[in-house]
Amino acid sequence: MDWAEALLLGILQGLTEWLPVSSSGHLALAQHFLGDVPLVVDILLHFGTLVVLLVFFRKEALMLGGATRAALADLARGKGWEKSVKSVPERRLAYHILLALVPTAVLALSFRFYFGNSLFSNLAVVAAGFAVSGAVLAATWRTGTAPKNGTVPDATGGGPRGRTLEELGPGDSLRVGLAQGVAFLPGFSRSGLTIGTGLLTGMEGETAGRYSFLISLPAVLGAMLLELPSASALPADQLLMALVATAVASVVGYASLGLLMRLLKKGGVHWFAPYCFLLCGFTIAVVMGVF
Repeated sequence: MDWAEALLLGILQGLTEWLPVSSSGHLALAQHFLGDVPLVVDILLHFGTLVVLLVFFRKEALMLGGATRAALADLARGKGWEKSVKSVPERRLAYHILLALVPTAVLALSFRFYFGNSLFSNLAVVAAGFAVSGAVLAATWRTGTAPKNGTVPDATGGGPRGRTLEELGPGDSLRVGLAQGVAFLPGFSRSGLTIGTGLLTGMEGETAGRYSFLISLPAVLGAMLLELPSASALPADQLLMALVATAVASVVGYASLGLLMRLLKKGGVHWFAPYCFLLCGFTIAVVMGVF
């Protein structure tokens, strides 16, 4: 890895980690042309964008941490589910985040157990991931924007939309968590699949975005910790490059996350679908040896 490659990786990670275009797919393509990226560099880049998420949603993260502790304390005192969790909006949201992590963990660990890291360099899987991500994003084009009466039509033209975080049900959590688990495959955009699933099941645009990123905090952190024991040390000069790339990923990631949240307020996430389809075609061309 030289300086140009380090800066490119930092920019790629920052741009694609939160935008619905799959950072893992971009990294797989980058590795095809640049060579393998050391695992520790990949972990550092993800740490850089994870810090962005903690800064951007710091109030929510602190609130949810406190709500979880309080709910557990009340449950331990025998106050019951209704008083301990269900009747308090913040605690109910924390429960829905934990519930979403169940299918995420089952799928992610299953992929790791059965396939190891072999899938993450398989460009055919990456191409399929770009195609699926694009299809999900394209399907959201009539969802997620709520007019003043608080509802929008669904994809078939009828039915209320625009539900908020306080109105989530267990089914919403499980479906979005399942989408996040699928997104551990390369090319399958985590934010694209989770936000898209949220929109398609009736969430308001900004709500889908916030819920997607809140459930990603423990998921991304868990994935990083899972990979950490396999990482090997870098030489001093390579480590400096990796740290600079991590800083670049943080700065670019903060800007891209802010852009996406603004787009979600306007219901514009479907505009990323053509880019995913173009990447799918490009990846197929790479697989066929055109590039």
